[in-house]
Amino acid sequence: MAPELVEACLALRRQHPTWGPVKVKAALERRHSGWLWPAASTIGELFAREGLTARRKRRRRTPPGGPLFAADAPNDVWAVDFKGWFRTGDGARCDTLTLADACSRYLLRCQAVAHPDTGHVWPILDAAFREHGAAVASAFRQRPPVRDGRRRRALPARGHGDQGRSAARAPPASRRRTAGSSGCT
Repeated sequence: MAPELVEACLALRRQHPTWGPVKVKAALERRHSGWLWPAASTIGELFAREGLTARRKRRRRTPPGGPLFAADAPNDVWAVDFKGWFRTGDGARCDTLTLADACSRYLLRCQAVAHPDTGHVWPILDAAFREHGAAVASAFRQRPPVRDGRRRRALPARGHGDQGRSAARAPPASRRRTAGSSGCT
């Protein structure tokens, strides 16, 4: 690399220490359009050689945690979760509610919900309770799946049809944690 190119790269990097090689190259190409600049990777190697970069710390991965509840038998623990929302063909927002047995992984409900609030979710859960019987406990991912305005609350706090059940938050799902494990002990 020509010395004038090296000096221009280093001067701009010292002027903007948070800029990476791609941004530095783009700025230099705008300033000196007639010059032929090296690839961004070459500029990055130059920055590393001159000590203008710091290596990122590697994030330590923690081992996955154990199950939230010991599901000794089917219908002991149900996992309630919203799988995220998407826009339908007509542009309407669609939230997908899932209800699964934690032991057998049997999907009890997978249903589109107009709004993730008590009025729309409870009829689905009530129908599942009537059809399959009430679970001993319900496990939610991150937050309970029902929001009333700004206040969040767990579904079993509603009061009807929830005697003898408990609710708890579960850690976010990950493919590594759930793959190959049935949840039954």
